[in-house]
Amino acid sequence: MEYKLLKAYAEMFGADFPISSVKDTMNAYEVRRAIQECLDTGKAYSTGTTAAKAKAASKTA
Repeated sequence: MEYKLLKAYAEMFGADFPISSVKDTMNAYEVRRAIQECLDTGKAYSTGTTAAKAKAASKTA
């Protein structure tokens, strides 16, 4: 996991990225992309984010 991304996320949102919530459904690459999307959009990660919805849809397809 990229320390710089995790650090940037924590600094921007005042909380750690919820890795424990996604560790069973996302691989490391997908987690990095989700964190980067949050940083780019300025929105903290939640299960309602586009990346989470896309990931959930791909798991059920």
